[in-house]
Amino acid sequence: MAAASTTLRTLLLGPVRALQVVATTPRALYLAVGEQPVVALLAPDAVRVPFGMVLDARVPPHLAGAAVGDEALVGGGGLSLAGVTVRPLRWWDPAVPALHVVASRVATGLARLLPAAPEEVASRLPALGAALAAVGPGPRAGLAATVRTLVGRGPGLTPAGDDVLAGALCALAAARPPGPARRALADVVRAELHRTTPVSAALLAEAVEGRAVPQVVDLLRTLGRPGDDGARLRAAVDALVDVGHTSGTALGHGLVLGLRAAVPGPVAA
Repeated sequence: MAAASTTLRTLLLGPVRALQVVATTPRALYLAVGEQPVVALLAPDAVRVPFGMVLDARVPPHLAGAAVGDEALVGGGGLSLAGVTVRPLRWWDPAVPALHVVASRVATGLARLLPAAPEEVASRLPALGAALAAVGPGPRAGLAATVRTLVGRGPGLTPAGDDVLAGALCALAAARPPGPARRALADVVRAELHRTTPVSAALLAEAVEGRAVPQVVDLLRTLGRPGDDGARLRAAVDALVDVGHTSGTALGHGLVLGLRAAVPGPVAA
């Protein structure tokens, strides 16, 4: 049995259709229709990606031995792979919360708690911040050029450049009132998904819709709580930084840029 993201409800409960394993890690299997993953089958200690199903217990050996190219079936209430059918008993919502705050002030406080950005992307963060701040009704060539320097930048299934963009997208999705930067960044990122890995492209597509791993959701929720003494925020930042090797830190820096872009006017450094 498993806990599943609500984004999978229609797929899991709908008609049966074929999937294929497109990527594996020691804690996750990624299954897709075509190239972009639509389901991640996760070990209990894996990061809960927003299109994931988390197993209640240790991954059975025959599932752990699944390989790229193996076929699976999804629908009719579950997912079947390697002779095992996994059915969701519980659901979680990966949508980011609404953040009704002065975003620039929140971003400054968050930035002070983050480790340095991964070296693959550190030098490119000011350009993304400037491009988001400059978004208007006209052409988006500057933003598009900046995004192209980040998409797929870095090693692994989820390159650090993609994590930065995902963080920015999630922050812009959370900020209220919504501004033009969210739509602009979403449109540009959608057009560049082919430049990165299938798994990372799937995560970026979720971020475009305002969906993220629980650590991002929890951090944004914490930022929106009035009267926090700082301990809760530090704990939420630490939990995010623990995600992956550099993914959590890169996501955090993306959140800062997105929050700063969510309101007009000068921002404190």
